[in-house]
Parts: sequence; C-alpha cells; structure tokens
Amino acid sequence: MMKTDFYLAHPLNMRHKVRDRLQVPLQEMDYAVHNPFYDRSLKPRQDVALIDEGRAMLYDISLARAHDIVKGDLNAINNAGAMIVYLPHPGIGTSMEIFYAGHVLEKPIFIVTTDAYMRHPWIQTYCSVKRDNIEDIIRAIILEEDV
Repeated sequence: MMKTDFYLAHPLNMRHKVRDRLQVPLQEMDYAVHNPFYDRSLKPRQDVALIDEGRAMLYDISLARAHDIVKGDLNAINNAGAMIVYLPHPGIGTSMEIFYAGHVLEKPIFIVTTDAYMRHPWIQTYCSVKRDNIEDIIRAIILEEDV
C-alpha cells in the first residue's frame, strides 16, 4: 500500500519545531511531506531563509509574493492526500488551510492542538484525528495509513 502524501499546516513561527519533529520523522518513514516553509531536503523557502538569517521580518513580502505563496499552498493542498496541522494557538494561514482542505476538498486532517482548541466547532467538524502532542499524531498516522 502506498503511503499518504501529507501537507503540513502550521504557523510560520513554529516552522523549526514542525520541520524537526514532524517533517523529518515522517520523511524517514518514507511519507511524502510538503512543508510550505521547507522543501523535502529541508532547505527553507527564500523568504524564510532571510527570516532565519535575521535579514527580514515575518511577512516582509510584496503583494505579488503573497499571492504566489497562497497559490502554491493551495496547489500543494490539492495534491496532498491528507493534511497534518500543528496548531498550538490560533493562526490565520493555518485556519484557512484547514478550511480549504476540510470543507472545500473534504480531505482527512490530523491535528495537534491543545485540549481547549480540540473542542472548537471548526476543529471538531473538519479534523478527523485529534491529538495533543506530536508523538501521538505520528502514531495515529502510522495506524491510519489508509486514510
């Protein structure tokens, strides 16, 4: 059985943690993982590299670049079999990605969030597998390979 391709949705400021604790382990288990901030070889997107180097501020991008990022994210979500969300606190982009994948495309969504947010109506409605830590979501993904 082929393993599901995943899109990782998470706040920009959580990019290192998600890369190291979700993207890397899943890739090591041969899952295809699209992280909107890092490629498969863990190289950061150009604007993210500038932030990592301290040469740019968060969201210091042009309107045209913003459109390109959103278009690329939507395309990657379209191509993914399922989504993994890391949402320790509300985030605009991550919430939009949940809506698009869950409501528009009806894709399975695995989420790591706090107990309080697990009860949020949107999370309850669109996130099929909910956990409060990364290790448990990885175990759930392994058990649900046929999503």
